[in-house]
Amino acid sequence: MNEKIIKQTAVIMPLLTCIAILLILIFVSNQNKLLANAGREVDFSNQTNEYGNDVGEEVHSYMDNQLSRVDFFDTGFEEIEVERLKSKEKQILFEIQGDKAEIDLLKKQYKLIKNVATKELILSFRPDYEQITLFPEVSENSLVKAISYRVLDGEQQWKITFSDYVESELVFEGNELYLNCKSYKETYENIIVIDPAHGGEDYGYQSNVNNQLINEKDITLTLAKKILEKFSEADANTVCILLREDDLFIDQEKRVFFCNDVGADFYLGLETTVDETGAYALYSEQYVIPFFGGVEFADIILKNYGEAIQMSPLGLFPEGLENQHLSAFTMPSTTLILANQSNETQLANLMDDNFMNDAANGIVTGILQALELSKEVNP
Repeated sequence: MNEKIIKQTAVIMPLLTCIAILLILIFVSNQNKLLANAGREVDFSNQTNEYGNDVGEEVHSYMDNQLSRVDFFDTGFEEIEVERLKSKEKQILFEIQGDKAEIDLLKKQYKLIKNVATKELILSFRPDYEQITLFPEVSENSLVKAISYRVLDGEQQWKITFSDYVESELVFEGNELYLNCKSYKETYENIIVIDPAHGGEDYGYQSNVNNQLINEKDITLTLAKKILEKFSEADANTVCILLREDDLFIDQEKRVFFCNDVGADFYLGLETTVDETGAYALYSEQYVIPFFGGVEFADIILKNYGEAIQMSPLGLFPEGLENQHLSAFTMPSTTLILANQSNETQLANLMDDNFMNDAANGIVTGILQALELSKEVNP
C-alpha cells in the first residue's frame, strides 16, 4: 500500500511542479506587459471637448493594415527581368494596356510608398483589374537597380530598388506613367533629414480622447509633412527628406545609416512625451562637432519652435543613457520633444491644425537659420 502511494506521489509531484512553474511564468509575463505599457496610454475619454481633427488622416488608405507590417517591403516579391533601352529618355516607364475607363480609374487608385532608408519604393494599384497590364521599361542610364512584382490582397505592387538615394515623382501621360528620379546628393547643396518618430507597429505614446486613440506616430508624421510642404517653398538649393512619409516601420539602425550615408547636413527627430510639462530638445554629449554642432542646432530649433507656438520651452537636455542614438549621427542632430501628450491642453494643441502650421513655420525658420550660421563658422 505504502509503495503504491509512493509511486503515485512520484508521478503527481513533478506534474504539480510543472503546473506551478507555468502559472508563475504566466504571472511574470503579464506583469512585464503591464510594466511595459505603464504610462504609455493616457485616458481623456471623459472630457467634453471635441477634437474633430485631421491627425494622421493623410496616412490612412486602403493599405493601412499592410503598411504597418515590419516586413511590408520584403515579403512575397519576385524580381523580374527588365530590358534597358538606350532610346528611352525617362528613367522608368510603365506602359498601360487596357480599357480607357479602367485606366482612368486606375490612375485614381494608386499609392506611392517610399522607403528612402533602403533606396526603395512601392508602386501599388488597386483594384487588380484583369484587363489592365503594366509593362515596365527602363532607360540605360537609369538609377533603377531592380524591379520586383507581387500581388497582395488583390493589389498589383511593383517594388523599385535604386542604386542611390533618390527623389521621385509619379507622372501620368495618357496610357503611360513614369517616374521622375534624381539623386539627392547630386541635385541639392544641402540635405535636411526630418525623422517623425515611430511608425507601423510602433505606435509611440497613445492618448485616449473620447474613446479614440491618438498615436504619437501620427502626430509626428502630420507635423513632418507640414515641415516638408513649407520647406519646399523656402529654399530651392536645400532638400528636406522625411525618413517616412507613411505609416511605415523603419528600425533605428536603418534611420541612422541613411542619414550618415546620404551626407545629411542636419538631423531633426520629432517626438512627444508624457513625463514633462512642455517642449524641450535633446542633444548628444558623446559626439561633439566643433564650432557648430548638435547643441547649437538644438538651441536654434527649440528657440524658434517656442516662439512660433508662443510657449516657453523647458530647455536643452543631454539624451539619456538608455537612448543615445543621437551620438551615432555624424552631423549636427537633435530630437525635438513637441509637447506633453498626457496634458489635455497640450494634446489639444497637437491636434489643432493652426498650432501645427505655426510649429512647422518655426521649425523651418530654425533650420534655415542653422544653415546660415553653420556656413559662417564652418566655411
